[in-house]
Amino acid sequence: MVEKGKYVDSVPSASSDFKIVSPKNSAKIWPEESKSPIETSNKSSNNHLNFMKSEEQDKEISPPKVSIPAIKIKINDDYNLTLQEINRNFPSIENKYDCGYIMILPYSPDARTKIIELLNKSEKEYVISDAPEKPFKIVIRH
Repeated sequence: MVEKGKYVDSVPSASSDFKIVSPKNSAKIWPEESKSPIETSNKSSNNHLNFMKSEEQDKEISPPKVSIPAIKIKINDDYNLTLQEINRNFPSIENKYDCGYIMILPYSPDARTKIIELLNKSEKEYVISDAPEKPFKIVIRH
């Protein structure tokens, strides 16, 4: 005995469950992007070796990054006069507030030593932070 399918002889009725969806809620049709062909070359060719040499030269040219430690001045009654004097002598230095201290970030080691000399002459309280040193990474294997 052959059974008929559920929708074979059915006629759509006027009261079907089909609803028209507004364009706002409908799925968007995305344009297809044409894919450009991928260029392949022989990896053992000289171009690949030349590219590697140029990367090594770029690494050698870049100078190592030198971190200059900050100077922290303790806030007192006339700290603003001290900051004005420092900014007058060194206009490109950044100042930031940090937990009751004003942190001065010098742009060069020479500027840092001159600021320290200036603070010593004016007898201001300051804290010198050391250059950050990376701790050694130790791996213990069994």
